[in-house]
Amino acid sequence: MLKKTVILSIMLLWISSSLTMASNNRLNELEIQMIPYLKVLSQLSEELGVTHYVAEENKERFYDSVKSMTPREFAITMREQYKVAEQSTVQSEKFSGEDARSGFGPNPLPNSNGKIETIPLD
Repeated sequence: MLKKTVILSIMLLWISSSLTMASNNRLNELEIQMIPYLKVLSQLSEELGVTHYVAEENKERFYDSVKSMTPREFAITMREQYKVAEQSTVQSEKFSGEDARSGFGPNPLPNSNGKIETIPLD
């Protein structure tokens, strides 16, 4: 009985270590495949003066969203998205004065000086 328990324990340990190694191999493959896209993010960070990064927990989701693009297409897409974000920031800054508090135009929450009414969800 003791011999069976020892053998079973060894087998379970071997299986769990094999699964861990397979998971680590997947992560390493993913990181290798992400290198060209991470280089693009690094270049854009330097060029635009904005920090771009991929959080550890979002690596798989990030790669799934960009793997159909070439790194060049990804760079073009990121530049276009940056321009759109920059334009929307400029537009919201136009309305951050009296017009925003009077109810005309968008009122960006981070810069809001007026009352923000909330409704409980419960």
